Amino acid sequence: MNMKKILSIIISITVGASINAQQLEKFISENIDRAAGNLHTYEIIDYSDAKAPKGYKPFYISHYSRHGSRYHSSESFYTKTIAKLTECERQSLLTDDGKYLLNTLRKLKSEHEGMFGYLTQVGSRQQQEIAQRMFDNYPSVFKNKDNKIIYAVSSKSERCIQSMANFCTTMKGCNPSLQVQYYTGKRYMKYISHSFDISYQHKLKHHICDSILHADFNGNRLMAKTFTDVKKAHKIIGSRYIFKSIFDELAISQNLDAEIPDLLKTYFTIPELAAFARSDNARYYATWCITEEFGDKYVQGVGGPLLKKMIEEADEAIKGNGHAADVRFGHDSALMPLYPLLGIEDFPVRHEAEAGEIWHMGKYMCMASNLQLIFFKNKEGDILVKLRRNESDVNIPALKAVSGPFYSWNEFRNYALDRISL
Repeated sequence: MNMKKILSIIISITVGASINAQQLEKFISENIDRAAGNLHTYEIIDYSDAKAPKGYKPFYISHYSRHGSRYHSSESFYTKTIAKLTECERQSLLTDDGKYLLNTLRKLKSEHEGMFGYLTQVGSRQQQEIAQRMFDNYPSVFKNKDNKIIYAVSSKSERCIQSMANFCTTMKGCNPSLQVQYYTGKRYMKYISHSFDISYQHKLKHHICDSILHADFNGNRLMAKTFTDVKKAHKIIGSRYIFKSIFDELAISQNLDAEIPDLLKTYFTIPELAAFARSDNARYYATWCITEEFGDKYVQGVGGPLLKKMIEEADEAIKGNGHAADVRFGHDSALMPLYPLLGIEDFPVRHEAEAGEIWHMGKYMCMASNLQLIFFKNKEGDILVKLRRNESDVNIPALKAVSGPFYSWNEFRNYALDRISL
């Protein structure tokens, strides 16, 4: 993509920055933690659970979940920021608020020692509770004497393996007769979290995010709140955009069982949080979804193998392989493409500029986000499927439903395979 195209997109972002700002700010003001985007703890929003048409009973579940709440993935999240603020402290450039901020970051870094990238206890509870609700909502799936196998596959990542263990041990506790089979390794990464080169997108993606921050965030209030001498401090920190890094570092605190001040709620204003969230929304949408600029290369490359595998395994379960559920544990980068690939509601084709305001990472891809395909069958053997995103029913606008959120399995299967261009 040439620079002229990049500049035209940036101009559209800057001009349209306030079009839906109120919508985003309202979404965040309802729950400040949502500003954290994919660092937001698990939240069920707009809950719905429609009953199946008369005569249909659940018999099988196909599932994919992002790992639960985790620690930050790298020490680098804190090292540079703390070093810069420590130098400001040494030169007596921090206000009382600035000192409190620095001490909070130090506490967070200390809480992370030896745990970078691992699942937190909050994440463990999320997976346990999701499993418990699944069992309670669909007991007939897990009490069928002919289908006792839970086939569980995880990414090689420790936090995903930990998520799988928490989920499946809860299921086993609900019904000790269930047979849980655990799998992980390189063989499974081809579909559970397929690697895909997106280097071609990075240049535009960074231009978009930088442009959003330039348009929405000036940092003057935060600079004055944090530093006694803004000009001197600026020479040390380098840019007011250090507060975006600080925001990212503080946002993780909601995922920890630790007595750490929740500065996300007290240090920033709603418009500041919305500016950071809008930048992240656009960045992740541009990377992992279908856009007018990049098309569906990533969605097909990563979501395609996963969706194909889910259909194949559902076919085998329907034939009668003894599986009550096929459950999978991976990452946001693999789950996200499934939504636009399937054409699930709220995932249309958009410019990143528009997506940043309308499409909210904190809603669709919080920690432990999951997609559940619930299969129902009547006495005649007719099969329906219902999709649940984060435990709430969702629709596919392009596919005609039999009733409410229930689709004919055969029609859904054909539709899904047609969406995959492998």
